[in-house]
Amino acid sequence: MTKRVFTYRLVAFVLTALFVVGCSNTLRLERGKPLRQRSPGYLIKANQESEFTFDYVGMKLSADVDRDGKTTSFKANVRMKRDSIIWVSISPALGVEVVRMVVTPDSVKYVSKVPGDKHYYLGNFSVLADVAGVELDFRTMQDLLVGNAVFLDKQEDKYESRIQDQQYVLISKLDRKLRKVLNADEKNMVPDTHFIINPLDKDYQKMRRRAKPEELQLKRFWLNPIHHRVERALLNDYYDFRELEIAFEDYEEKDGQWYPEKGRLTVKDEKLGSSEIRFEVSRLRVGKVYDFPFSIPDGYERRYAP
Repeated sequence: MTKRVFTYRLVAFVLTALFVVGCSNTLRLERGKPLRQRSPGYLIKANQESEFTFDYVGMKLSADVDRDGKTTSFKANVRMKRDSIIWVSISPALGVEVVRMVVTPDSVKYVSKVPGDKHYYLGNFSVLADVAGVELDFRTMQDLLVGNAVFLDKQEDKYESRIQDQQYVLISKLDRKLRKVLNADEKNMVPDTHFIINPLDKDYQKMRRRAKPEELQLKRFWLNPIHHRVERALLNDYYDFRELEIAFEDYEEKDGQWYPEKGRLTVKDEKLGSSEIRFEVSRLRVGKVYDFPFSIPDGYERRYAP
């Protein structure tokens, strides 16, 4: 057998195997049969292979931001060059641009054209945290916009796998300190169990003083059984008492890739309160080479992060 023939057969085998696995789960769901159990390594690899990839992508979306009891709605044009730049033009319902923003891996800059509040900002990501209610970096923002997994470690030994409501679930293994304070039974834990800790409990306070922040986190990811994209992610931080939930809905196929038409980021913080960002994509285009125009008009004052 020649090397070329062997390569063709290998590729055909891999593609066939992937097709059969997808069809298998599709048929099982249609027939109401339970999913086959999969290892954490299998699910993490399948999720990585299903990541939405692009060189350039453009999208139109509408968004609502709930913060401090107030809701702000807007429309946005978004352009991205992978791992390089995110360009955002924000406008209210009337369609007149009020904010233009450029995000790169190491900086954020924007121009506010709001009448009576015309200014510009050049600085770090803290300005995004003020809007989202949680710290964001470039990669997180990029992945959120196309529905890729956020905060999912690639090391399979950090997770257990479960099945719940015909979805695969990855659950981070609990650190010994956290397992004790939650009084959790990992082997029999229901994936969406809600744990309650009294921050004033003396045993908890003693444990927290000795723990690192990452030791007091519980991560959970619900994956679609067909394309293995994340449909829900829940991060509980029991060090700072913060909960972060990410949800993606209405997945559509675009050029052989799956992306969500709807997304939601919810943050609950014991000290800072709650905030939520919801967005819906009305158009997505992959492959077109975009430009990213940005300029600061004369007479605009510079603002700094608080």
